Amino acid sequence: MSKATYHLIADHLRGCFTSNAVPASTFINESSVATLLGTSRTPVRRALAELEEEGILQSNATRGFVFDPDGEGAQLIKLKPEHLRLDSWRAVDPLKPQSEKMVDRIERDIIRLALLGGWRLNAVQLGDAYSIGRNVAHEVLTKLEANGLVERRNMSRWTVPQIEDQRLMMMFDVRTWIEPNLLERAVPSVPQALISDAIDRHRQALETFPKVSGATLDGLEQLLHNDILDYAGNAAAMTALRTAKAGLISSKHLVASEDIPPEADEPFLVEHIGVLEAVQRRDAAEAKHRLQAHLLLSRSKVAQRIQRFVATSQFRPPTYATLIDPVTPSALVDPATQSS
Repeated sequence: MSKATYHLIADHLRGCFTSNAVPASTFINESSVATLLGTSRTPVRRALAELEEEGILQSNATRGFVFDPDGEGAQLIKLKPEHLRLDSWRAVDPLKPQSEKMVDRIERDIIRLALLGGWRLNAVQLGDAYSIGRNVAHEVLTKLEANGLVERRNMSRWTVPQIEDQRLMMMFDVRTWIEPNLLERAVPSVPQALISDAIDRHRQALETFPKVSGATLDGLEQLLHNDILDYAGNAAAMTALRTAKAGLISSKHLVASEDIPPEADEPFLVEHIGVLEAVQRRDAAEAKHRLQAHLLLSRSKVAQRIQRFVATSQFRPPTYATLIDPVTPSALVDPATQSS
């Protein structure tokens, strides 16, 4: 029987600690580990708890752990990618559920469909197109449903609703109502080590832009708009946000897309840094204000990217999708051109 994911993570981390790949006094939290290993936070949380029980990690007052085998209590060190021997971890990656490995690839195509109209999906043909079984195809579609990208009708018919202007505006309305308030509550609880690491990662990406992978940009988006907000401790609000994230996911797949011309300016990095620096200062009001401003700008940027995609894309719809609601030229309007 294969090991549970959290056991695999615990085994890998244990090896990193015992081999001295991780320096003493390194600050460890589930968000940074999950981001570096490319996993969800739930198995990481269980793995860290297991390592704490073994005495390898010690609890920290800022909702994290410290690797301090000598008990010296020295100044904390930020966790870095090289500490976790990622090449070794990737060797374990094939043990991840097949549905998890397929979500990003299928999500990319579903987003492109949604920007070109409304569609009906044939789940059996979808499975054939990606060489996956019916159960895996169902698991993938269920994950995409949770993100608001597909809808299920009559328990068996899957459809892709068009991402048009009104729907995009509503999704960003929800995010603008919820995210700044969550951040305001989260500010006192976010570990300073996590914030410092987040700022460093944004600055590194800014220095190398536009030679930054879509996966890196997506990780930075998730860091601010999910991981840090989670420190507000409001699970109900985080659940409500999931179905409003289709605009964020659209941006993720279009920022570094070969289907549209590249952008001359960075997409969000400077704005994120401004928010993060306010969190670092523990200025909750300023962090809230900056996130509100960022979301308003993001809505306009995402709309512009979608317009460019619709105007220039040569994307060929997959055979498992049937068009039921064609996009119209006026379906997407840049919010910046509309009166408030």
